[in-house]
Parts: sequence; structure tokens; C-alpha cells
Amino acid sequence: MSVCTPRETRADPDSLVTALLRSGYEALQRSPAEAMPYFEEALEQDPSNRTAQLQLGSIYLSLERPEDAIIRFEIAHHLRPSDTTALQVAYLASRLGMTLRSYEIFESLQSSSDSATAAIARAAVAVMTPTICQIVSPWWMRPSATLYFDTRLEDLIFLGWYHLGYYLDDARTLSAFGVASLFADSRSGGGALPVIYSDNYALLGGGLRYVPVRGLTIDLQPGVTYDLIARPGKERTGFDLRTTLSYGNGLYAPAESPESASWPFHFFADWYASIGYYTRYENMLLYSHARAGFRAFTLRHTAVDIFLRADFVADSRGEYYNNILEGGTGIRIIPDHRWGVAFIAEYHHGGYLRSVPASATLGSPYDTVRLFLIFDRFICW
Repeated sequence: MSVCTPRETRADPDSLVTALLRSGYEALQRSPAEAMPYFEEALEQDPSNRTAQLQLGSIYLSLERPEDAIIRFEIAHHLRPSDTTALQVAYLASRLGMTLRSYEIFESLQSSSDSATAAIARAAVAVMTPTICQIVSPWWMRPSATLYFDTRLEDLIFLGWYHLGYYLDDARTLSAFGVASLFADSRSGGGALPVIYSDNYALLGGGLRYVPVRGLTIDLQPGVTYDLIARPGKERTGFDLRTTLSYGNGLYAPAESPESASWPFHFFADWYASIGYYTRYENMLLYSHARAGFRAFTLRHTAVDIFLRADFVADSRGEYYNNILEGGTGIRIIPDHRWGVAFIAEYHHGGYLRSVPASATLGSPYDTVRLFLIFDRFICW
């Protein structure tokens, strides 16, 4: 069979382009590298040929040349706008570190007439918003709160934080921040014989936060605390210093927001650990957990996860209630990813790793159910 070769001369440019494309597709069956020169020559003859632009972009992708591929897809989109092509450009821009450009395209595609494209774009915007936030603004804030009930303690416990920070460097690794927090529970009481199930105090402080790599955070936080429960012989107001090192990371379920209910069963796993010295307790504390499970249900921005969980707590003073190992299972309901809200129910079987005093009212091992309402958002302006 006679095929056209690159740079072969023809009298009719249109027939030359057609012949080059035909030869290119034939060569593509053998290898992308062999087909590439035909499509490049076709575009030299006719840069407005959208089919050749798209095909050459796909060839560049298969040859691991994303910088060249994105140019071809952008030209093709300019020649005839297409949400499918725009989606490809958005993915490539993200891959090449052009985060803001990628975000802008995904944001525009949220109103796509194609429901699948719109769903992908909504999910991408939800995931990328915190990163974009850090790029465009030096100010950030993070309100977060956890309200949970522990059936073993028969106690309702509240933990709340509000951080307001300012990035001190262009790399967004060093921040100065202020923090206000509140910890309280429904069962602890003061008086001559205080009964304490959970710490109860308000804190006002600030400090420096360093994030050298994603997931790793180092905090130096001086502040002042006020005890919500009076205890004999203890001042209610005191200086507080916390130095903590924490790391969190994971393998996450793909960001999806389908128009109709789906049961994707995407695997996920995450882990977190924090170690720090707290002058309030004159103690070094380690908190850590790991989870693994699957995303069982998705509908638009709603998701349901089922998981197994393990927790380990330790301290430097050997307090029995600060040395714990637990395992369990749970379910997490996320009403809307954009809200930063989750409902979680967990069953835990655990035990203390130190001897329990005879005076302790709660023994070991133990079983408990914990019901959580969690809010956590990262915001900038």
C-alpha cells in the first residue's frame, strides 16, 4: 500500500492533509512515535485542523510530553469550544502545576450541559478550593469544632478551635496565627471534691506554624488558659505553652459528585499522629489514629463511608488514662463536602496499657459507642 510520508509534496493542500492524516492513523496502529511526524506535518499545512490538533495532543500524552499536549488541546478548544476538551486542559494544567488555571476551568465547567462533566467539575472545585485559597491570599482561618457523646462515660463533650493566620513567606510554609479554643463537657463538676471526666477550659493564644511539607505541621503556641471548673488550691487563670509536631496523610476516595445515587466502593485509608509538650499538664502527649475503609455511597456532594479504626494514646508521665489502645469500626455521613460537616458513629473496644488504680470507677478492657458531629473548614480571603 502506498502511504504519504512527511514533507512529501502535493499540489492540493487539502488532499495533502487528508493523505497525511490517513497515513498517520495507519502508523498509529504500530506506535504513537511513528505516527507523530504525520500529524505534525498535517498541522504545518493546516493549523486550523482541529482533529489533527486533538490527535497530536493525545500522542504527546502517550509519549509523556504533557507540556506539548496541553498546547494542542488548548488550540483545539479555541478552534471549537468543547467541554470535553476543556476538561482535558484542566487535568493537564493541574498535572503541570498550573493550579489556578486548572481551577478556573473546573469552575466554569460546573455549569456544563453534560451532567457527568458538571459532576466532575464540582468535585474538583470542592477539592481544590483550599489549595487555591493559599495561592491567592496571605490570610487564612480555620474554624473547627467537635461535639460527641461517649456512651461509656455517659458524657457529652465539646472541643472547639478558631485559628486566624497570616502567611509570612511566599512558599506558604510559615504562618503567624492567633487561636481561641474552648473545651467543656456535661458531666465534670467542681467544688471541694471535683469530678473531672474531661478537661474544661478556655484558651486564648497565638504563635508560629511551620508546614515544611504537606501533612507535616510544627506549632509553637504560647497562650493563657482559664479553667471553667474551680478546683481547690488551683488558680483558674494560667500561662500555657504548647509545642507540637503532627503529621497526617492518606489515600483518599476519588472526588465525585454524581447526579444519581451510586455505590462506588472506593478504598480509602488515612492516618494522623501528634506529639507535643503541654505546660498545662506538665506532660508530653502522643495521639494517633489510623482508618481504612471504603466509600459506600455518593450522590452529588453527599457521601457515606464505612471504615475500621485503630487508636493509640501515650504520655510521658505514665498516667493510665493517657495510655490507651483501641480498635473499632464506624460509619461517616458527609451531607455536603462544601460544608465541612460530618456525622460519625463509632464502636470502640479498648483497654488501658497501664495498671488501673483500685479507686477508678471505669475498668479495662471496655466497650463504648461514640457519636460525633464534626465541623472543620479552611477559609481564606
